[in-house]
Amino acid sequence: MKFNVIHPEQENYLKTLPIPIVPRIGQDKNAFDLIFRFAEAAKDAGWVKEDIDLVIEEMMSKKYHHLLIVCREFAKESEHDDRKGIINLRDDYDFRKEGACGGDEI
Repeated sequence: MKFNVIHPEQENYLKTLPIPIVPRIGQDKNAFDLIFRFAEAAKDAGWVKEDIDLVIEEMMSKKYHHLLIVCREFAKESEHDDRKGIINLRDDYDFRKEGACGGDEI
């Protein structure tokens, strides 16, 4: 696959890392939720922030279809959402509170 942000040597390195298990890739058609779930799964798999950020930057470099392809390239899909204690962004999280957006108040 040809990436926009990830170089071939970076791709080879990323593919040596433990494979994150991401629930329901693309089933809810919510790009932000998918990026969040990928980041959480990669963190749980032991990825460092710089590697997670690189894949997220690649995910966001084109349209939604590219995001799905990149996520499936670096993660495996789980049909079940076995996450416990993870914030449900749509229902439970108040983005207006202080610090919710990287320290900036909305």
